[in-house]
Amino acid sequence: MLVRPNTEPLALKTLTDHTDPVAGLRACLDRMAHAAETDRAGLLRRTAKLAYGTTQAANLVVEGKGAKTGFSTTRGFRDTLPMAAIGRERIGLDLRASRAPSLVPRERIHEVRERIDVNGRELAPLHATDVRAAIAALEAEGVEAVGVCLLWSFRDPSHERAVAQALRDHDGWYVTISSDVAPLMGEYERSATTALNAILGPPVHRHLSGVERDLREQGLTVPLLIMRSSGGLVPARDAARTPVSLIASGPAGGVLASKLIADAIGLANVICVDMGGTTFDVSLITNGEYATTDRAQHAGQELFVQAIDIHSIGAGGGSLGWIDHGSRLKVGPESAGAEPGPACYGRGSARATVTDANLELGRIDPSGLAGGSVALDAAAARRALAELGAPLGMDARETAEGMTAIVDAAMSDASRAQTIQRGPEPAHYRRFAVGGGGTTRAPALRERS
Repeated sequence: MLVRPNTEPLALKTLTDHTDPVAGLRACLDRMAHAAETDRAGLLRRTAKLAYGTTQAANLVVEGKGAKTGFSTTRGFRDTLPMAAIGRERIGLDLRASRAPSLVPRERIHEVRERIDVNGRELAPLHATDVRAAIAALEAEGVEAVGVCLLWSFRDPSHERAVAQALRDHDGWYVTISSDVAPLMGEYERSATTALNAILGPPVHRHLSGVERDLREQGLTVPLLIMRSSGGLVPARDAARTPVSLIASGPAGGVLASKLIADAIGLANVICVDMGGTTFDVSLITNGEYATTDRAQHAGQELFVQAIDIHSIGAGGGSLGWIDHGSRLKVGPESAGAEPGPACYGRGSARATVTDANLELGRIDPSGLAGGSVALDAAAARRALAELGAPLGMDARETAEGMTAIVDAAMSDASRAQTIQRGPEPAHYRRFAVGGGGTTRAPALRERS
């Protein structure tokens, strides 16, 4: 969005290109520059503030992707991270519950002898031989990132920092320590937060570094600011050090925009539903304020993350349809993303997505998206849907109806998780739909409320 004095804001959309993280941004800047009667370099030189929100971290979490990561912890606590995935609130209560896999496999978790006590006193020194052994093992395992979480390190981080320095000096790995990202009491949550930050670190760092470098080469003189899950803005370099704080960066922008509009028209209670390419996100504005939290659930783990309270599921416009071993139609969490994207984008994909289903059912203008700038191939969407549904004896339209029914049910459950399950009555709230696909599903959500 381009904001200029005495001029209506200009909102534009371009597609993401994962082979070139700034290609979509360049295209958007070019269109903004044309509207401002200048070129891209001229626009960037005149820019006083550039804020960038990204769903990359969230997409990596939802799709289970990220860097191959190792982990280092205090001797005797190797199983803390695998146990963190169990879900302590369910132990002994729900024998049917399945736990999420450990963020880091146990064979890539290495112990070091050291001990800091609850008061921050050193009870045992850090053994350099253990650190060297861990480094040798991590190198053999071919990791790209390492998380370090030592006992009571938030009382005295000196041992963690020494381990981190040895790791960085040896191989230049992306290293994250718990005393930087989660300096709080809670061994399970602290370990999980540290591990996930390490997993997200390399791809997010590459993305943000590429964006900032490109913009500076083109003329940007002010710092590139990145939106965090809490709704605040930080310099790109700081954001790359704590990518776990960016998981809800994209949805946070939708909540802030919803609050701005709600305030302007005098609405106190709003349900904000945001459908992007990979996720569907729900949040509440109650009595004019959005809720915040210092904990969040991601990848089946409870994390220490300051954020706007947003409930996310893997159901977006790019979510792929598939058939499970029981011959049942499923949708997501895997996404086609923007590259190759839905079959109807004409970028080589032959797999059906929610966007293809919406196009087949007439919920998307076949003339194109974003004012016609993104052309759509309805025939390609129909072929992909027909191929997906063929093993079940379903034609393209039946498959599209099945996919949207599945997505609508999942989205309705997500909305209830933020309302009925917590107490608020949905009838007392207005619904705002944001994101690329929010409006395509809003009517169905209203009917299910």
